[in-house]
Amino acid sequence: MGIYIKLFFTKLSMLKMYKKDFYLGLLSCIIKAVISIFLIEFILTNFSLVGGLESEKAAYLYFLIVFIQAVSWMLLPGIIGFTGIYIRDAELDMVLLKPVNKLVYIIFENIDIKEFPNVTVNLVIFIISIIRLNCGLFISIMLFLSVFPGVIIIFSLCLLINILGFRYKDTLMPIKFLFSLVDMCKYPLTVYNPVIRFIFTVIIPVGFISYFPIIQIKNIAWIFALGIAVSGVFLIVSVCLFEKAFRLYESTGS
Repeated sequence: MGIYIKLFFTKLSMLKMYKKDFYLGLLSCIIKAVISIFLIEFILTNFSLVGGLESEKAAYLYFLIVFIQAVSWMLLPGIIGFTGIYIRDAELDMVLLKPVNKLVYIIFENIDIKEFPNVTVNLVIFIISIIRLNCGLFISIMLFLSVFPGVIIIFSLCLLINILGFRYKDTLMPIKFLFSLVDMCKYPLTVYNPVIRFIFTVIIPVGFISYFPIIQIKNIAWIFALGIAVSGVFLIVSVCLFEKAFRLYESTGS
């Protein structure tokens, strides 16, 4: 475990090395966040209901997905760009030689610490969107924790897509398409047709994780537990299949 912690703190120390870049990144994130806030505020002040959701709930849904995306882009660059980094450039050969868990090492080695300002800004906005719901401490905690199964599902789906990378050497475009679909989950599922709702509920259940807790707040405990179970199943299946896919790996290095 020590090697992973060292990798993380090495990445964290990069913030001290690039102070100007950090502050510029923070400023950029704040500007983008302010624009997003004004946009969503404009929509919510002109429409009392968005896809059947009250304005505060619609805002929570929007910023939940934004925060899930921000966390994913910071923690999962190694998984998102796996084929380009580790398959085409044969960097996976070096990882396989190390006495470490391959997946954990790949995640920690590629944490994009430059995304930290983006995560911080979106975290603050996300917390504010929860506070505006005025729904009590327990429910607020459940709504906040919905981030974790969301990130786990994205991680799991990226792993499943990357299984193809052992044979086809490039999975970046399908993963970008996945993130485009996740982006659609910012909005209530009721604005989509039944086929798309099915996709976001079953095939890419980020919509299930984000939408159903907010429309069933009184039953949020069991919905959250179901979300944890769903993300856990996705994680176990994807990791097992990914590990088995290593037998298809053929080094492209010399």
